[in-house]
Formats: sequence, C-alpha cells, structure tokens
Amino acid sequence: MNKLLSILLGVMSTNIYAQDTLCVMVTLDEVIYFDYQTSEIISSYDNTTAIILTVDAGDVMCIDFADDKRRFRDVVTTFDDDSHMHDTFNTKDDYLYSGSDWGDITIEISEPRKRK
Repeated sequence: MNKLLSILLGVMSTNIYAQDTLCVMVTLDEVIYFDYQTSEIISSYDNTTAIILTVDAGDVMCIDFADDKRRFRDVVTTFDDDSHMHDTFNTKDDYLYSGSDWGDITIEISEPRKRK
C-alpha cells in the first residue's frame, strides 16, 4: 500500500513540474506577457483589437484583465475537439485560468466595450 501511495505521489508531482504556467495581462491598449514566478515582464505590445492566445496541452494560462475601467469582453474558448465555450467578463479587474488537462485550446478575447 505504501509503495502504491509513493508511486501515485511521484506521478502527480511529475505532472505538476511538467506543466508551464503562461501569464498574460490584457489592458485597454496593451498586452503584457510575464513570468508567473517572478512577475518579470517577458514581452509586451500595443493592442486595441481582438486577441487570440493559444495554450498547448499540459500548460496553464492565467489571464489578468486590467482594463482599469468598467468594460466587458467576450471570451471564446475553443478546445482541440472543436467544442467551445462563450463567456462575457467584466474586465475592470478579473482573472481567467485555463486547466492543464483541457488539451490544446485557443482563447479569443474581443476588444473591450462599455455595455453587454
């Protein structure tokens, strides 16, 4: 029983270290990629249009909506089996996380708008 428990914990910890956490901050006019552990900015670019992000299987995406004003964004998540989810978020200060077991996904974020 102890060996089974040890093997199970070993497999679980391998999966935890294998995944990569990708972090993106979306503001009204900029998209910023940063390191999850250190919060160091990796890259950034100006953007006021729709954004498309891709997440590989096993990775986790953390999206920080920081529009600083009450805005709404539509988020369409498309999975590798072509199923999808549609959501609307208040992006003044909100977070969105993808799951590491969702497979390859594409996240499409609309440009901000004032009303639903």
